[in-house]
Order: sequence, then C-alpha cells, then structure tokens
Amino acid sequence: MERLPVCLMILTSVAVSGGAWAAAICTDSATGIAFGRYNQLSSSPVDSTITVQCSKDSGAPTILNYTILLSAGQSGSFAPRKMASGANRFGYNLYTDAARLRVWDTGASGTVTVSSAANLRLRGKSVHTANFTVYGCVPGGQNVPAASYSDTNTVTVNYQ
Repeated sequence: MERLPVCLMILTSVAVSGGAWAAAICTDSATGIAFGRYNQLSSSPVDSTITVQCSKDSGAPTILNYTILLSAGQSGSFAPRKMASGANRFGYNLYTDAARLRVWDTGASGTVTVSSAANLRLRGKSVHTANFTVYGCVPGGQNVPAASYSDTNTVTVNYQ
C-alpha cells in the first residue's frame, strides 16, 4: 500500500525596530518535511531546517534573544501530532534532538522550544544567520488506509 505522508511548515516573519534593538531586521524560513512512502514495519525519520537571520546596518551593539516555537498542527495535539487525509489520521512528531526524545512545540505539557541569540556588532553591517534542525518521525505500526496525508505547522519566532 502506498502512503505518502507530508508535513508542511508555514512561517511567520518579524521585523524588529527601535528601542534596544536599534533597527534590527529579522526573518525566518523553513523547509517542509516529506516523509515519503510509509513502511508500517519501521519508523520513518526525516530532518528539516529552520533558518533565522537578523541584520542591522549601524548603531550600538545588540544582543537579540529569540525563541522558536512550533505549533501542534491542524489536529491541535502534539501527543502525537496528526496528519490527515479526509477523516483518516496518521501520527507523527517533530523533535529538537536527533534521538527524537524532546518534542518541539510551545514548551507546554512537557514539550520544549529552542532559544538562541543574535549578536549584532557595532560597526558596519552585521548579519546573524542560524540554522536549527527539525527532527521528524513517523512511528511504525500504524494501520491507516493508503492515501496522501498532510499537516501544517506554524513556526513562530519570538524576539526579546
């Protein structure tokens, strides 16, 4: 049976200006996750990347802290997240670690977020680019009808 689970990531982008941030501009981007054909006998691990880039042209040195959150997806649950094909649901999850032990979500109910900082220098144009791996996995043993399954997760980057 052919099952083609796909997990899409939708992004929010934020421009930060004024105050202590001295006209820093930040954007984020992510690649979608395509799990490929499902093998019911084994799990399907797939990785993706979220990129955060901040820049500023001048002003005082700035340390811009940020936290990356992932939504639970359209099912509203991270235990596990669910892709859908009509009324059928297909479990998967997104993790912060290669061992796939720490569920990446909003930090609520035992999930975790990822935090980092952009160090923007004083003189000349300063750019900070950081890549964060999203570790996805579809567990084996799911008995679902053959179909293409999908979900949409929102990546939110909160800047402080």
